[in-house]
Amino acid sequence: MNESLIIGTILKIYGRLMLCYENSMFYMVLQKVGQGFGRLAASSSILSFFDREWNIVNVWKESYIFRILILPLRLLRYASQRFSGVVNTVIEDSIVLKVVRVFLENLFNMSSRVYGLFIIAFSAVQGLLGFSDMSKIVQLALFMGGAALIIINRPVKSLAEGSIICRAAFGFFGIWGNTLSNNGEEKLIPQKCFEITAVITGILLGALWHFLQPMTFIIAVGGIAAFVLVLWRYEIGVYAVVGFIPLAPTTALLGLILLTAISFFIRFLRDKSIKFRVTILDYFVVMFGLVLFYSFITSYTPGSSMLALMIHMAFIIFYFILVNTVKTRQQLYALAALLVLSTTVTSLYGLYQLKTVGATSEAWVDTTLFEDIKARVGSTFENPNVLGEYLVLIIPVAIAMLWGQKGWISKLVTLGLTALMLGCLVYTYSRGAYVGLMLALAIFAVLRDRRFVILGVIGLMMLPFLLPASVINRFTSIGNLNDTSSFYRISVWLGSLRLARDYWLSGIGLGLEPFKLVYPKYSLNAAYAHHSHNIYMQLLIETGIAGLLMFFAIIAVYYKTMMAGFYKTKDRFISTFMIAIASGMAGYLAQGMVENIWYNNRVLLTFWVMLAFGMLAKALISEDNEVEI
Repeated sequence: MNESLIIGTILKIYGRLMLCYENSMFYMVLQKVGQGFGRLAASSSILSFFDREWNIVNVWKESYIFRILILPLRLLRYASQRFSGVVNTVIEDSIVLKVVRVFLENLFNMSSRVYGLFIIAFSAVQGLLGFSDMSKIVQLALFMGGAALIIINRPVKSLAEGSIICRAAFGFFGIWGNTLSNNGEEKLIPQKCFEITAVITGILLGALWHFLQPMTFIIAVGGIAAFVLVLWRYEIGVYAVVGFIPLAPTTALLGLILLTAISFFIRFLRDKSIKFRVTILDYFVVMFGLVLFYSFITSYTPGSSMLALMIHMAFIIFYFILVNTVKTRQQLYALAALLVLSTTVTSLYGLYQLKTVGATSEAWVDTTLFEDIKARVGSTFENPNVLGEYLVLIIPVAIAMLWGQKGWISKLVTLGLTALMLGCLVYTYSRGAYVGLMLALAIFAVLRDRRFVILGVIGLMMLPFLLPASVINRFTSIGNLNDTSSFYRISVWLGSLRLARDYWLSGIGLGLEPFKLVYPKYSLNAAYAHHSHNIYMQLLIETGIAGLLMFFAIIAVYYKTMMAGFYKTKDRFISTFMIAIASGMAGYLAQGMVENIWYNNRVLLTFWVMLAFGMLAKALISEDNEVEI
């Protein structure tokens, strides 16, 4: 790669530009200004608060508040000690559970012959039943593929490790070495029972496909498989939730979180050696949960607020499960890679919408002011602004992955995925997302390497020549009151301020329904607003001043933890990852000034995942926050 003429030329040009820049008067002036700000920052109590390591962990663990919060876990541990023997005996003595466990534990040790028999049995049933929806070509391809696997007859793990595609996938997810192998031995376990099971399963699924619609079949079989896998290993549920955030509906994610929580609870009852990560942020998260519960009790519409509370509680529970699942750098990287990959799929679908959606409704854009904008992509989120919020959080994570990859191929692939996400964000035409991403990238550049600032300035200067005119016009319209969207937001903000003035102490209740019920009494020209288009105002209206203060406390403690850990590790990926999620969160919160960034539940879940990622990254630096229960 270093011998490439093109790349070598680019590096030489960049080196000369940097040399000219470092010898310029402009650079000297910036250095003087930077040194002046550095001296001011050194004496700033606010910046010192965020920069210093938090040395109250032990005090926190000895506090009465911590003991109260940890009490439910201690009760569960007591129950575990009393009933773990019974639970383990029931599980071990169950023939069905034993068969399932043995099968799952040997998925990669089984010979390819087992999978080949399954595929042939499935395709043979299709041929016998004459199922019209499956073409003869597909049936023949399945049959030939199954026959090939039977002829190969080698353990799946050895095939995966020898495959170029699998090795590339392992590199992307940060998996190196013989991860699936056991000392390089290819020892086949007894296959007869697995072969019989594979044939029977193939026949049953083939018949089931015949009687069900394809989508119904996929949902049913996928649901059963997910149920079994997550109960077997709750970690699979954690990875599935993170990976399917942009792809699955909220209902499916909630069901998966519930199943993961049940599996985690069963593991807790069975395993007495589990340690929990407990951080100072947990206190504020729990307190925020209590405020949400109070907001539900005092709500104008308790029924809808109960549903909103259940969603919030499910996401908070998942936050705690995620923080206590990831134990290694590789696991954290794999989770980030999975999230980036699923976001890329979402972005591809969004770009595909440009050719298929057609004209955009006037609800999304003022067609009289922006005649050249024919469509705004919303992808799986079905809302351009919501998609923009989500991408602002994820794009910095994709950039940070470059510091965790070893090969140029993986880096180029990641750059390509990042470019797709950036392209999708551009065509959301979300001005708030534009500003949020610019802020996130600026913070990332300053904290990671100041040399990136120069590239950023050059990039900004080139944007008018690279971006479509419709994007430039959309961005420069920020603050233009002739735009119906801007005028609408200002009207909603003024009405929301009037509402907040009367309910700032206790709020009107959790969720959107109380707002839609009470807001019309305070509205000006926008009587049909579903929310205040400002997350901070929305929190104040829904939960009162207590909820807003708890939210600010969570953010402050989060950034305190991040900034205190940026430069405390020599692991470039961990430090860069912390900078990325902190900068992405900053852009996301900035967008919250003009959007209710918790309007979409999947974006809300992503917020809690990013909080967990931050705590995990810090935990990988110092393990003093694990406690015995």
